[in-house]
Amino acid sequence: MPKPQTEFQHSASVPAVYISPGDPASTGYTTIRVLSRDPETGDQTAILHHPPGAEWGEAEGVTHVYYEECVILKGRIYDKALGKWFGPGHFCCRNPRMVHGPYKSDEKEGCEEIAYIRYPAKE
Repeated sequence: MPKPQTEFQHSASVPAVYISPGDPASTGYTTIRVLSRDPETGDQTAILHHPPGAEWGEAEGVTHVYYEECVILKGRIYDKALGKWFGPGHFCCRNPRMVHGPYKSDEKEGCEEIAYIRYPAKE
């Protein structure tokens, strides 16, 4: 089943769900707004909001079983492993099991990013 079709609507009309409490390595109560999701594959497009000073990811980094592409829309994040700040317009494209992070959001602005998540095809 493909993702549902929708006409233009404001992303704020989609409920934001807290995800940080489920991640013991996170602080700051990050929220996710799932804009679209394919119930069959799990593929989704979502907006993540990391409040000011939020930290997430284990010290050794994190990995996923899916492809992940992200674009920072507002604010910025600090990649502790790379020792660099990334802001609006910066993007990443990660293959499954690519180690990344940990991160910290800007102390004043936080960070908002859009994430495109795609699971590998099932054989």
